[in-house]
Amino acid sequence: MNKILIQVLSSLVITLGLFSCNQADTVCPDTQVYDFKLILERVNDSTSTRLKIYYTATDSIITESNFPELVNIPVDLNSDSMSFYIDFINDTAPELNKTDTFSLAYKTTTYMTDQECGFIMKFEIDTTTWHYTTHQIDTTLTINHLINADNEGNLAIFY
Repeated sequence: MNKILIQVLSSLVITLGLFSCNQADTVCPDTQVYDFKLILERVNDSTSTRLKIYYTATDSIITESNFPELVNIPVDLNSDSMSFYIDFINDTAPELNKTDTFSLAYKTTTYMTDQECGFIMKFEIDTTTWHYTTHQIDTTLTINHLINADNEGNLAIFY
């Protein structure tokens, strides 16, 4: 009798535990796709009149404007790296145009949050693997190695 009672109570506890997590108003954390946030700071460049940033993963121009300060670049979920080009353009003297390339790797971690939200991906920049040219880029600085939803930049490029 005691053995049957223990089995019934154990089954009831497990069942209640599973259903207690399934609430209709569950808000899942970190469910958005994150952008790599690039901060651009003009310090030495006196010849460019505008910048164009080309993202190789989507084969598209991310921005083309007069000195953007913050550029969001989407993380490619099917890759562990990203590359982009920065064109430093002089509209009056095209011979002064310069292009720098930048590539970096990131680690993707997938983990289970709970039954309701399922799996979530986190991205972390591998600061040991980035490469860039220095035709116009002066220096770079890692600000936040985690690619997340806050408005803090991930990388600053000084040119």
